[in-house]
Amino acid sequence: SAIMLSFYVFYNGADLGNDNLIYIMGGAPEKIVMDELRDIAGDVAGVTTVGRIRAQFLGQDLQVDVCIVVPSDILAGEAHDVSVDVQRALEADDRVAVAFVHVDTDDTVERRH
Repeated sequence: SAIMLSFYVFYNGADLGNDNLIYIMGGAPEKIVMDELRDIAGDVAGVTTVGRIRAQFLGQDLQVDVCIVVPSDILAGEAHDVSVDVQRALEADDRVAVAFVHVDTDDTVERRH
């Protein structure tokens, strides 16, 4: 009985440790979470598309790095405002501790590809 209890405690401890290792090592969240974060950024007014998005755990919270695309005919100040709106929208999500937003214009993206 004591041996079975020992195995049970060991198994649950190892399972818990394995789950938390992702948080400690700065692992990436699941794909569904990444898709939700992409949708949050993409739903902000002025965002044409969401390019690259990365996220990693900082403890139990996420650090998000996203590249958004805005129309090439808007002013730099307007593009900045859109990026701040994206940052605020992402950081309003309880899972996100901090968000970094990079802005490209649609003509810049076309030239790269």
